[in-house]
Amino acid sequence: VGSPEFDRFVGLLGDKIRLKGWDKYRGGLDVKGDMTGRYSIYTIYEGHEIMFHVSTLLPYSKDNRQQVERKRHIGNDIVNIVFVDGGGETMSQFNPSFIKSQFTHIFALVSYEDGKNNSEDSEGRHYSGTGYRLTVFSEESAMMMGRRAFSDVLSEGARSSRRKEEARRQVELVRIGQALKLESIVKGDAPTSLATTGLFKRPQPWEPHCFYPDFPSEVICGDSWGESRLVVATENGVHLVEEGLSQRVIFDKTVVVKQLSVVEAHGILLLRADK
Repeated sequence: VGSPEFDRFVGLLGDKIRLKGWDKYRGGLDVKGDMTGRYSIYTIYEGHEIMFHVSTLLPYSKDNRQQVERKRHIGNDIVNIVFVDGGGETMSQFNPSFIKSQFTHIFALVSYEDGKNNSEDSEGRHYSGTGYRLTVFSEESAMMMGRRAFSDVLSEGARSSRRKEEARRQVELVRIGQALKLESIVKGDAPTSLATTGLFKRPQPWEPHCFYPDFPSEVICGDSWGESRLVVATENGVHLVEEGLSQRVIFDKTVVVKQLSVVEAHGILLLRADK
């Protein structure tokens, strides 16, 4: 089971649905005999159906230390969301190398801040307030999974039964599909690609990248723009910070921005500001 904070966060991701008899997108989960748990979390985001693989809702075995029924779903997901109990100060204890997987290349760490105490992260920055804190780890070696030719995938020995042959084909085709999709993301051909942000160009993308050594104002929020620019909002206005250059003001302090997002694919800057 998860902590109350974990359950609260999972409840924000989507609706808790009964798997048996489920007739929509199932994300590889069993909808006939409760073989992958009784419930899961489902939502629709921008027209796309999403079925989450939630660790506490997948089958748990006291006798199986490897928890294969959980690992075979979560371990084959390209993106893992990791909820960290204890607040933002405990997030620095996570290292992507803790989890070994040929498929997982992005870890999204989430923690809940109750607003009772001021916290300090691994770089000495102070923060407080009630809400969720997010840290994203990404890995450049997205094509570590060795893909075989389709002829190799579809060939099968004469001794294998037709059912086993079809099952193996499905598994291999899904694996290849995941690899091709991930390759598109890395190349920047997909709308959700992180390749244009410059995260994939560093040897260890999850480590800090200094754009401005002594920024004069406390950052409220921000987003990356291209390979070497950041758009950051402060109490003194919204600034464009470019690596190797001085920061420039986009909006003065009369516009107090609380949230922003750079949509590079469409050339749009989205802002949420106080009235």
